[in-house]
Amino acid sequence: MLAGESAGGNLALALLLTLRDAGERQPDAAALFSPATDVTGQSPSIEGNADRDPMFHGPSLAHLGNAYLGAHGDATDPLVSPIFGELAGLPPLLFHVAAEEALRDDGTRFAAKARAAGVHVETTVWPVVPHAWQLLKDLPEARRSIARAAEFLKTAAPDAIEHLDAIIVGAGLSGIGAAVHLQNDFPGRRFAILENREAIGGTWDLFRYPGVRSDSDMFTLGYAFKPWTDSKSLADGPAIRQYIVDTAVEHGLDRQVRFGHKVVRAEWSSADACWTLQVEHAGGRRSRLRCNFLLACSGYYRYAEGHAPEFAGLADYRGRFVHPQFWPEDLDYAGKRVVVIGSGATAVTLVPEMARTAQHVTMLQRSPTYVLSLPARDPLAERLRRWLPRMLAYRLTRTKNIGVAMLFFNLSRRWPAMVRKNLIGLVRQALGPSHDVDTHFTPKYDPWDQRVCFVPDGDLFEAIKGRRAEVVTDHVDTFTPSGLRLKSGRELPADIVVSATGLKLNVLGDVTFAVDGRDVDFARTLGYKGMMFSGVPNLIYTFGYTNASWTLKADLTANYASRLFGYMDKHGYRSAMPVATPGLETRPFLDFSSGYVQRALEMMPKQGAKAPWRLYQNYLLDLLTLRWSRIADGRLTFR
Repeated sequence: MLAGESAGGNLALALLLTLRDAGERQPDAAALFSPATDVTGQSPSIEGNADRDPMFHGPSLAHLGNAYLGAHGDATDPLVSPIFGELAGLPPLLFHVAAEEALRDDGTRFAAKARAAGVHVETTVWPVVPHAWQLLKDLPEARRSIARAAEFLKTAAPDAIEHLDAIIVGAGLSGIGAAVHLQNDFPGRRFAILENREAIGGTWDLFRYPGVRSDSDMFTLGYAFKPWTDSKSLADGPAIRQYIVDTAVEHGLDRQVRFGHKVVRAEWSSADACWTLQVEHAGGRRSRLRCNFLLACSGYYRYAEGHAPEFAGLADYRGRFVHPQFWPEDLDYAGKRVVVIGSGATAVTLVPEMARTAQHVTMLQRSPTYVLSLPARDPLAERLRRWLPRMLAYRLTRTKNIGVAMLFFNLSRRWPAMVRKNLIGLVRQALGPSHDVDTHFTPKYDPWDQRVCFVPDGDLFEAIKGRRAEVVTDHVDTFTPSGLRLKSGRELPADIVVSATGLKLNVLGDVTFAVDGRDVDFARTLGYKGMMFSGVPNLIYTFGYTNASWTLKADLTANYASRLFGYMDKHGYRSAMPVATPGLETRPFLDFSSGYVQRALEMMPKQGAKAPWRLYQNYLLDLLTLRWSRIADGRLTFR
């Protein structure tokens, strides 16, 4: 075995490369503590942590590098900067680095490259410790780091499966939020974030269609721990994506994300009390990982496939046919005639944005949706920011918006006719008497039977009044070479047709699950607190609200997970599994009439008629039950 720290870590890695290249026997494993792997100074933490590292001023390390190289040394020589070497064939490697040290990314970059080369690697980024903290014998983190390294050196094997305390699947809004909670509440816990794609952001990195934005205000869609400071309340997609990335970077989580890792199967072993994941990489290569607890934060729809109805005559259409989920970068719609098929959040976002430069945009819908105009900027938030500390202003605005949203939903449920009349009346007021509101903006269902669409500053209504856009309520009969023919016989000429026809839902990212050798059919399980499933141990699924901001429930779920982990640690339990009493009354998991939900109900779990099996779409009730109720409620079994 072999160990090295800082410059000694550099020498240890150079020795491994030399032994491998010479065909000599290598150590069985190596532990590297904050190794210097790149004397060219390319690691971001050299500059980024220059004012945080109490031992090294990052940029000044260049002087040490020059002294190390001598007059004629090559900084890219793998024996000088091991990160430039071919890393396949190295023994199992453990890396421990400090979050705020200058050499942090020397270690994490080497670890990522070695892992991609098939080397068994374990990496831990330790918060709030200095460089060489292992030398501080009275520091708890020092004892834990040395103990873990000793265990690794004794047990690691080249074909060993990396075993983590927790794995988070998904690096979107939910996954990064869950990781912040986990890291803050359990600093020494080893975890990784697995992301199928090559970027942080999830939905907000995937969707790139014109005008993409949130349909919830950012004071509630944002994290409870990080204020939303942009002036827009209904924010655009790039701003939301940057907010998620900034959060990850601020907490050092960008180094915990393993990109290009698609989880395809998860198998639970009760004997070992752990999950074994099968992970697919680019090119078809597969690997395995193990973890004690699995947090599924991969959303609720298929990234690779949207809902695509079959349209007669589509093969004959000579224009461009696109789906918003896969927006082509080269699509130029300026001066073009555009038809957007759909009436949901995506359609009401696309239409006013495309109408800015298109010749004309038609929103073709089979049936109307409730549409409500909201201010793009929250006037109360802007006033509070001027007078109060940033976090206090954010929390007050967030509390106000949660209350308003709950009031709106509850009024809709209790007095649907009154709310319906008011919503339609607001549309009449926005469009004026010359528009057919009864046909195009009067749904047949009650408010919140499907999600209400919000439009910032009434931009959709403005586009319609300006005759740059129109709404047509009809059904597609067939595509023609130059557009569409409707059931009514009307022809819609179109250079571009956008099929904003919805999402294709899935359960837990289409990962197949097995418990002790038996595949899990989630349609036969019962949801526990809206985040766990009967008969499935150590799995938490983040599923947000349908009537409010997704992140409100995601924050509560992550907080509950931390409470559960703490309870299990305190009592020495290794697994927690909800167990449902036979004969419980069941209901569909989601009480929502939207088409994309109805198409997926048969594959989704069920919910019960009462707690803890009931999925409440109520933030206040969930706040009380998830944050303050007892963990040991008689429905969770612990081992």
